[in-house]
Amino acid sequence: MKRNLFLKIFISYLVIIFFSFLVLNIFIKDEIRNVMTDKIEGELLTYAELIDLSSAREMSDQLRQIASISGSRVTLVDEQGRVFADSEKHIAQLENHLNRPEIQEARLRGKGKSIRFSQSLGVEMLYVAVPIKTKAQITGYVRLARPLHDVQSLIGKVHQKILLAIFVVAVVSLLLALYISYRLAEPIRAMERFTERLRRGETQGTIILHTSDETKKLADNINYLVDELQSKIRLVHEEKSKLMTALTSINEGVLILNTEEKIEFVSPSLANILAGQYGDISGKTLMEAFRNVELQRGFQNFRESRVTVAREIMLGSVDPVIMNISISEIHDYPGEEKIMIVFHDVTRLKKLERIRTDFVANVTHEIRTPLTAIIGYLETLQAGAIDNTEDARR
Repeated sequence: MKRNLFLKIFISYLVIIFFSFLVLNIFIKDEIRNVMTDKIEGELLTYAELIDLSSAREMSDQLRQIASISGSRVTLVDEQGRVFADSEKHIAQLENHLNRPEIQEARLRGKGKSIRFSQSLGVEMLYVAVPIKTKAQITGYVRLARPLHDVQSLIGKVHQKILLAIFVVAVVSLLLALYISYRLAEPIRAMERFTERLRRGETQGTIILHTSDETKKLADNINYLVDELQSKIRLVHEEKSKLMTALTSINEGVLILNTEEKIEFVSPSLANILAGQYGDISGKTLMEAFRNVELQRGFQNFRESRVTVAREIMLGSVDPVIMNISISEIHDYPGEEKIMIVFHDVTRLKKLERIRTDFVANVTHEIRTPLTAIIGYLETLQAGAIDNTEDARR
């Protein structure tokens, strides 16, 4: 099988495996990031809610300790968005935080989060914020931020392990794909070998497949068709043998023209008659083979009328033979309009007819001479010579 089925199936498995692991890798990587981010977010919110928010300004001096415990950057923001305390930066360097997404979300929903790149620290950060309330009124916000490079590092490590696992699974999957592809393609190869031997005309048995799927049904169908084909071929050979026996045994010569009006078959008796003067005429048209005007004219009449045409022609110039021909159409050939010409050699009959005619003419001539003399004498006697005894006796 050129560009064989085995390679097609195997490559299909490879493509499926590759894209499956690619999609799996993308989703797992994103899922790990989301899980780790959610975990950090939960921790930061927990730390933020544990801070004694009622004494936020007194706690500004303890921010470093809180930041160390929570592993994050702590920022205290008043209700106007101004930073009045930060664990890592001097407040003079910090701009108003009121419009930050996490502050706005905390103001509206009671807590907020945001992931973005921090211009002040130069890394991607996770921010969470909770409001500071005094008698149900927001007086400020506590914001905790943690860099996500730890998450990226952890994702990288987990990703390496996942890639290793994917590689191992991919190798195993490829081996399984190789085995499955071979098993799927083997029945097809068996049927290909069988049909190739059949095409070369080798003696065939049957296809035997130890499967229970569609290939088994296909093999059974091929076996059935081969049996039917061989039966029909045997029948055709028998019919052809009978036909050849009949054509060989009859005295009439038979010539068959194919759809291209070229000589397809010449019976042995006709071949023997024509061999001396015309040689091998197979594959030629009537005009190319015989160069006979009467034969071509009769054939032209048949083509125009499609009615059986019979006439007498003479073939050959050195030792001519006289033939009665009959041109007719062969039926039972759907889509193949073949024409049969039957030649009946009447040369001997024509010679015998000519001999008979010559014989009759000669006999008539030979008899007529004495009869003329006798008739003359009789007419003389009738004229009166009978009364003259001497003349009558002579």
